[in-house]
Amino acid sequence: GDVVDVYIFAYNQLLMLMLYPAFLKVLRPSFLPVYHEILADEGEDRANSFAFAFMRTLAAGVALVAGLTAVFAYDVAALMNPGWGPRKIALAESMIHVMAPGIFCVLLAELALIFFHAKRKFAVPHGAEAAMKVLWGVGILGAGVLVGARPISIAWTFSAACLVQLVINGIGLRKELSGHAWEKTRFLRPTALL
Repeated sequence: GDVVDVYIFAYNQLLMLMLYPAFLKVLRPSFLPVYHEILADEGEDRANSFAFAFMRTLAAGVALVAGLTAVFAYDVAALMNPGWGPRKIALAESMIHVMAPGIFCVLLAELALIFFHAKRKFAVPHGAEAAMKVLWGVGILGAGVLVGARPISIAWTFSAACLVQLVINGIGLRKELSGHAWEKTRFLRPTALL
């Protein structure tokens, strides 16, 4: 029905087909060679400084994209689904509004994954992604039992699970960058994005 269509649009079309591939197919291949060249030529501190300057810039872009997607959710849904009526587009708008923080978190988590892959560390980002998927599934089932199968519970549990994924990646980044490199990058401090 409508709920399944709206979910497929918000998750599959908007996130997985439009936003996420930009990170997988464009940013990762462009970041990794530059990071490794700086690492080889100038050392780890300089490579980490480059990585976090790159990530801060992209984090601002991710915030802008997620914000604009939320602000123009109705228009985005109508543009991408011209055959939908106003009721279905309004349902998509509601789902996008609630999923926008999750989209922001999952794209930031992808930035962390790119950095971890550059360092050839795989456990933290993939463990965080697995935790997100498990929590999302458990959350949907739990919300279904507690509040009934309300369509918006899919979006709320997605955003909450993506936040957990981002926190796990943040903890991993902090441990990875303890000491001198951490002090120079200041990426995970709240003021770093200001």
